[in-house]
Amino acid sequence: MHGYASLDQTAAPLSWAGALVSTPPSAQFVEALAGGASLALALLYLSRRFRADESPPVDYMGGSAAIGGEYPRVYRVTPLWRAGITLLAGILLLGSLAAAWGLGGMAGDIGDAPSRLIVVFILGFVASGAVFYIIDNLKSMIVLEADRIEIHELWRVRRIPRADIETRQVLHPPNSPALLILRLKSANHRKIKLPIMWERDSTWEAWFAAIPDVDAQAAKAFEAAVEANTDLGTTPAERQQKLDTARKVARYATWVNVGLIAWAYIYPHPYELVIFVLALLPWVAVWIMARSPGLYTLNAPRGSGRPDLTVLVISPGFLLTLRAIMDVQILDWQRLLLWAMVAAAALMGGVLWAVPAAREKPSTAALTLALILAYGYGVCALGDAVLDRSDGASYTTTVDGKHVTSGRNKRPMLRLAPWGPRAAEDNVAVPWDLYYRTNVGDKICVQLHPGALGVPWYRVTACQF
Repeated sequence: MHGYASLDQTAAPLSWAGALVSTPPSAQFVEALAGGASLALALLYLSRRFRADESPPVDYMGGSAAIGGEYPRVYRVTPLWRAGITLLAGILLLGSLAAAWGLGGMAGDIGDAPSRLIVVFILGFVASGAVFYIIDNLKSMIVLEADRIEIHELWRVRRIPRADIETRQVLHPPNSPALLILRLKSANHRKIKLPIMWERDSTWEAWFAAIPDVDAQAAKAFEAAVEANTDLGTTPAERQQKLDTARKVARYATWVNVGLIAWAYIYPHPYELVIFVLALLPWVAVWIMARSPGLYTLNAPRGSGRPDLTVLVISPGFLLTLRAIMDVQILDWQRLLLWAMVAAAALMGGVLWAVPAAREKPSTAALTLALILAYGYGVCALGDAVLDRSDGASYTTTVDGKHVTSGRNKRPMLRLAPWGPRAAEDNVAVPWDLYYRTNVGDKICVQLHPGALGVPWYRVTACQF
């Protein structure tokens, strides 16, 4: 009997998959899928339709950059980038088609439900976009002529005279290829953005050498400002020495941040020392920046040559907030929010005092303040708990349920029956060891404290009977 049951359970999903594959798609399914593909095709065509100054791409001998120093020079997507893009887009394509086919089969069984057909339409759009993206990357190339650059894409060729390029800049977005920005003199100084997925050579560098580099210009201007800043030293050599030291400090800050993440998240012991270091570090960064006025900046673009300690100002706040969410539960979050805003405003005031240049960029200052709010919440929530030396009150309640949250950062949760000031069930994050030792129906204790800042907080613990 057990053997037959096992075979039946194995055959069930196989028979369902076979039935799904053998089920012919409905006419509405085909129309929805074709409609999504047609929309993707139309949008791509309209965005790249021919203009009077454009012509179809020319086949430049098939492949990689031409050999020799003469023009034209052809630059195609490197094999590594081509393989990666094809793999990711292929996964997206196959996943979209599989999901669309599954929904199409179900839609046929339930009378072609409009909501499912809308999803099929969207999946058809996504699948077609993946196909066009693969083809575009296989066909696209950059061609350098002696007097112009040509950008060859699917259905479009853009020709830009070198004399029309005002400046160039290379940006390095996170988790993305570097981006070449060409700012044009005509057409309202519009910008051409090209992801750098080809290999550059000496011919490429020589072609662009006469075009002003925004990053190089900014670095030279910064170096000149440092040499003229008498607050950094009495001689140019002394000022240069301070700049070199500041750049080393900025590099060390990156590694310090990596260590902090491991210490605060993976092994937070000794606990109070971790919290103290995280709370102090942003102020240490402010002190370092204030000692060298005009030397440090916030969110410095890569290549600018400017020392940047933004990571030490921002990152500890997120680590504090993470620990606060994991370790303490707040009853009166409105009062805590007021404390958090005060702490964030104080730190932001210190940053603006230490980095005068930040006052000239309101958007950067506003973004920094928004990120510093995490510091305000984390330092106040944990300070309220860590500095609270009262015995508090203990309540016993029952575990009505337990689960682990989904997503990248999974959290163990217990659902507690009403206790003390809590008149309803409450989902509470707990340590993993307590989660594994606790079953539904068990008794568990809640320690309620008044808080060092007057904000009541509590922690769930095992009962000591």
